[in-house]
Amino acid sequence: MSAVDYEMRLRGGVVDVNVSVLRGASNERQDAVVTVVVASGAPVTIDALEAFGVQRVTMSLTPLVTAAPLAIPRVINRTAGLEVADIEALQDPSPTYRITVKNLSAQPVVAFQVVTYRGDERTLSGTKFSQDGTPVIDASGMYSFSMSPSRWLPAGPHGWSPSSHDVFEITSALWADGSIEGDVEPMASAITANMGRLTLVARGLAVLRAVPNPARPQRAKAWLKQQLEELSIEPDPATEAVVRARLQDVRATDDPRIAAILRSAMASSRRGLVADLDTAPAQTAAFQRWLADAIDRYEKRAARFTFR
Repeated sequence: MSAVDYEMRLRGGVVDVNVSVLRGASNERQDAVVTVVVASGAPVTIDALEAFGVQRVTMSLTPLVTAAPLAIPRVINRTAGLEVADIEALQDPSPTYRITVKNLSAQPVVAFQVVTYRGDERTLSGTKFSQDGTPVIDASGMYSFSMSPSRWLPAGPHGWSPSSHDVFEITSALWADGSIEGDVEPMASAITANMGRLTLVARGLAVLRAVPNPARPQRAKAWLKQQLEELSIEPDPATEAVVRARLQDVRATDDPRIAAILRSAMASSRRGLVADLDTAPAQTAAFQRWLADAIDRYEKRAARFTFR
């Protein structure tokens, strides 16, 4: 076990929290632990985590104290094809930033990385991409996303106050033709991850096409669930060789790093396949339509990844 996942949903004046643990070298297995309801003035201690080797966690609701609006950060852009069209500092329902990025190019953006700073300290970083291989920004398109404050600071004994970012930076972009602008490192990782997703989708398609009796949905779903959950997330030598060949002109990547990125992307894609199966209907005709649609969707997804 290497990670704990908290899925939170606001419901009226309380928060529903689904707690699960992610296990395996690449967090490939997710096991539900417990669902709790957290209300103001009523802390909840999650003892069930101890069965998974994790110290108990106590959750509570604390008032948000906003002393001043968030400041708009200075923008640094290491790409020519992207532009930060707008940064908004929102207060409702809670302090957050809304970032809008414009694609100035005639070709789509597959992925791009953003980094923020508070003074000289890097506070947030992340790569924007699509799990299904579609462009994150279409040609000449716009893309908006939310970003939390740089940190939350204690504001007296009973509350927290948000702290602004000083700098917002677009460090790099990966384009649909495979070219990279800016920092090569995160985009090389994005290329590697996409190869992992392609590999897992291909393995999943083989399973979907091999359903032994789609006219019996319950048995078919049980068989599919077992087969999908057991799909290997180990990259084969041929896949690693393809990645090394793809990256040889942009960066020399060590083999352990390639394998780790591939494995993590494959684990995430496998979880997506299993979650997709949960939406399959139980009626024969409806299940058969779902299966045909799923095969078609994943074939198209594989085709999109092939060109990344």
